Amino acid sequence: MTRSNFLVLFLIMSVIIGSLQYFGTHFSLYWIVFWFDFLMHFLGGAWIALITYILFSYAEKERNTAIPPLVLCIAMMVILVGVMWEWLEINNGLSQLEKNYFIDTLSDFVFDVTGASALYLFISKKANFIKIK
Repeated sequence: MTRSNFLVLFLIMSVIIGSLQYFGTHFSLYWIVFWFDFLMHFLGGAWIALITYILFSYAEKERNTAIPPLVLCIAMMVILVGVMWEWLEINNGLSQLEKNYFIDTLSDFVFDVTGASALYLFISKKANFIKIK
């Protein structure tokens, strides 16, 4: 796959995630469909992994110095964004510290990492890791 293909994939994923987010909040799908939040975290993790991969590929091309392995960069970014997202939810009243909060947060992180892992496996098959044309 070429770099432009990954940018197109990024745009397609952005539209899909944005549309699902709109419909999810507008029609209360987060509260009606129990797995909707799982889907969004899976896609969000994949989206963050894709952004990290695109940035990683540009950094690798522009620099002659070694940077951490792709899988480590993706894992760090997904965890960082996941923690920031949970913090944002609490501070803006979107989530409450209820008795199931820990389980909900843990499942959010699991789906974030699962989505990122799925995208990483896709990238490793399609792009032959960092060898982009």
